Order: sequence, then structure tokens, then C-alpha cells
Amino acid sequence: MCPAAVLEQGNVVRIAAKLRQLVIIGKNVTFADRPGVQRNGDFADVADGRVAAVDEDPGALKGGVVGLSHVGAIGPDQIDMLARAQPVAAQDRRGAAGRTGDDIRLRHGRAQIACHLGIGKVGGQGLGRAMGEYLAAKGAKVALIDLMPEKLDEAVAACKAAGSEARSYVCNVAKEEDVEQTFEAIVKDFGHLNGLVNNAGILRDGLMVKVKDGEVERRMELSQWQAVIDVNLTGVFLCGREAATQMIKNGDQGAIINIASISRAGNMGQSNYSAAKAGVSALVPVWAKELARYGIRCAGIAPGFIETEMTASMKPEALEKMTAGIPLKRMGKPEEIASAAAFIFENDYVSGRMIEVDGALRL
Repeated sequence: MCPAAVLEQGNVVRIAAKLRQLVIIGKNVTFADRPGVQRNGDFADVADGRVAAVDEDPGALKGGVVGLSHVGAIGPDQIDMLARAQPVAAQDRRGAAGRTGDDIRLRHGRAQIACHLGIGKVGGQGLGRAMGEYLAAKGAKVALIDLMPEKLDEAVAACKAAGSEARSYVCNVAKEEDVEQTFEAIVKDFGHLNGLVNNAGILRDGLMVKVKDGEVERRMELSQWQAVIDVNLTGVFLCGREAATQMIKNGDQGAIINIASISRAGNMGQSNYSAAKAGVSALVPVWAKELARYGIRCAGIAPGFIETEMTASMKPEALEKMTAGIPLKRMGKPEEIASAAAFIFENDYVSGRMIEVDGALRL
């Protein structure tokens, strides 16, 4: 008989056999530490490609489990039978890009993540696209959302080139009906949803009141305020609500990531943007507490000054002045924000907290 550790919780059994060719997985129970087992989320892979799944609950085995599935009580005969399982084809296990240990897995199979590009804020090479490509390269299937079809097409092509499945969805996140229809379409197309990168955002900067020679010269218009609140805060709320709704309906677990900003602490000339990003940050612990019972986590990222197409077009002297106040003396890269997002998706105990990725800058 194969040596194995059996852990029980309720009606679920998980076994991690001490064999190079075998990993047996269940649901909501921690793996025993065993040599040769590489863990990804609640799934594990082994070096030579043999994967098997065992659980008393057939529903726990749906969604991307490859190899042999055995449902029922676990005893010596079953363990011996599983040890004789045939290897899984490399392409079935790894996918088009040949990834193994780097795959993002959220509970059941390879993750399906919706990502708002936020193209209107930072351009087609900005944070949203960088996160989409990064997550795609790590095995996530991505649904890309934005208002600009041409930029969406470019982003989808880049995500597919990174080795995963990607689709685009044109949506005005400030419109409730648009958001509802978009997330329904995402689940219909992909079958499930494991997470959301809530990156919707625009800028309409300006002083609340601008005074020259003792006279009020200009004020922030209500339309400037409302446009930013509608997209950056209401849009984030609507996308988060619909993602959670679909995940709960479908029994999917995973994470919602709200992208805030260093400006959430208050940045001169950004009354609207700072207020919206402070609100986005406040939603993180609220949603984390409300959604935990459904296996849905919520965390946030507050980027500092990040290199984008917008900053690349700035004059050298302006860039120098911007970076001078950053303790690390450089701006961040989109990939550094993307890696923070991947960390949140991959770590099942991160919830209710903001991760500040700002080079130690404080406004």
C-alpha cells in the first residue's frame, strides 16, 4: 500500500501520497507536508505529470481536474489503484504555454479572472493590460473589460500570446445594466468566475478652488467631480457586486482585487480622484467581511507613481522632479503591480488588507 496522510473535515477527505507520480486532492482541507508535492492554491502538481483527484463530494472535483478521479471512501485498495494511474498528457496538464508550477489555481482548476483595463486612465500599455498579460502568463483565463474596442483587441492578442485564453467585453462600468450584462456574458462564455481586478478609473484633475490675485479664478465643476466618482467608485462597486453575485450563484471561490492609489491619502489637485480611491480602499475590508462566508476574499493594491505611456510622454525635467521625492528614486513598473495582484490571487489567506506598492513614497 502507498504511504499516505489522510486529513478529514466534515465529509471531505484529502490525501497526499508520498509518491512522486501521485497527488490526490479534495476540498477545503490543508495538504499534509509530503516530499515531491508542489502546491498551487488548493491543487497540486508533481514532476512527471501524473495527477489524480479524490473526494467524497463529486461537485468538488469539477472544473479542470485532470487525470483519474475517484469518488467515495478511501482505503488501501483505492490508494493502490490510484498509484497505478496512467500519466496525464503534458499538454492536458500544462496548457498551451507549457506552464506547470506557475499556474494560478483558485479552488477548482485554472482561474478565470475578469480584469478591467482602465484604458481611459493610463493608456493601452497601462496597469490593466499589464495585469491581464501577467495573469494570463501564469495560467489564468482572462476576461478583459473596457470602453475602447480597439485597445481591447490589442490586449486580447497580447494575453493570448502570453499563452492563455482571453476574451474582450465592451462595457461602461458606470452603467448598472451594462455591468450586469457583461458579467452574465463572462460566466456564460467561460463557465465560471474566480476573481476580479477592479481597475476602472479616469482622471479629471483640478484644484477645488483656484485663486489668482485674490480672486477666485476657477473651481472644480460638479461634472468633473461626478465623472470620476461615477467611474472610479460607482463603477468599482457595480463590478464588485456583479462579480460577487456570479461567483456566489455559480459556487465559485476566489478573490476581488480593488485597485486604489497612493492618492487615497489625499493628493493636491485631486479632490475627486482621492475621494474615489479612498472609497475604493474602504470597500476592501467591508467586502472581505461580507463575502468570506462564500469563500470569496477581497484585497486591494495602492500603486504609487507607475511608468505608463502617459508618464513616458512627460518632459525629462518633469519626470526627474517626480522621481526625486520617491525614496527608491524611480517609478514603479506595471509588472510590479501585476505581481502584487498575482500574489493576492495565489495566497488564500490574504483578505481585507491593502498592499501599498509605492517605493516608500508618502504624499
